[in-house]
Amino acid sequence: MQYGEKSEKGMLENLHKNIDGYNNKFGQNCVQSGSWNNSSVIAICTPVMQRVHQMCPNSAELVFMDSSGCLDKDNHRLFILMTHSAAGGLPLGCFITSSESLGAIKYGLELLKSLIKVPFYGVGYPQVFMTDDSKAERGAIAAVFPQSELMLCTFHVLQAVWRWAHESKHGLHVDQRPLLMKHVKAMMYALEKERMEQEYQILVNQEFVEKNQALTAYIQKLYQRNLEWCLCHRLHIMRGNNTNNYVESGFRIIKDNVFQRLKAYNLTQLTDFIVQRWSAHYIRKLLDISNNRYKPYQYTLNSFPATSIPAEDVELVGTGICI
Repeated sequence: MQYGEKSEKGMLENLHKNIDGYNNKFGQNCVQSGSWNNSSVIAICTPVMQRVHQMCPNSAELVFMDSSGCLDKDNHRLFILMTHSAAGGLPLGCFITSSESLGAIKYGLELLKSLIKVPFYGVGYPQVFMTDDSKAERGAIAAVFPQSELMLCTFHVLQAVWRWAHESKHGLHVDQRPLLMKHVKAMMYALEKERMEQEYQILVNQEFVEKNQALTAYIQKLYQRNLEWCLCHRLHIMRGNNTNNYVESGFRIIKDNVFQRLKAYNLTQLTDFIVQRWSAHYIRKLLDISNNRYKPYQYTLNSFPATSIPAEDVELVGTGICI
């Protein structure tokens, strides 16, 4: 496929031509382009993504959303939505923008929503969105899907606490950082609200916390948002999913298997690879699972070719070492 010029008018003309080609090929609107503040926004929901919406009830319960860059030379941002299933994470759609602002993400979500025929198993919105603590991302979701709850990925919460503790301006001694993490984890993983509140009181009454005003204010602010990250508030819906790992896995597939750790030439090629190759990965995976021939190592870069060395020629020369 020809991807045209690297950028500007020629690239956009070729992009719109390709979008018409995708929609004609699939017999439905699966890719749509728009503009926000003179920046291109591309929403994608291919037929396999449409089927996930229609056939997977989990899409009405829990959706994971995250973004990544460094996929093309102009550093556009790719936002993907995924849900969980017995076959692992499955894509519900994605959109590409050149901005991470609230307005751009909101416009991308609205553009994507307009493409979906039976959104989120016919419910129209998922019960829960799980994200990292991006203010723009969460604000856009709240504006487009006001009925959905917003939950935080537990890994990103703990990562943020650890980074805060390591900033020298906050005055935490090296021995106090693990202690802070211990108590925050105890709050996070408490399975009853009362236990979570007890752990909070234990933390704020620690001597090193009482002597540090910045730390006290940080813990109080974190506790005020406990509905978003404490497990005791999410046992009814999360089905054991407390991190954004499904989306992280989706991005690994895109960067390792689809783009092979190289950047796309331009926005046109980035769109083409997502529409054609990323969707094809999940089609092959679902077909293999349905035919009971799924082998996970086939979908990684760490697979090894079959060998023709006879077993009798293999000699053990040491612990775990063969020649």
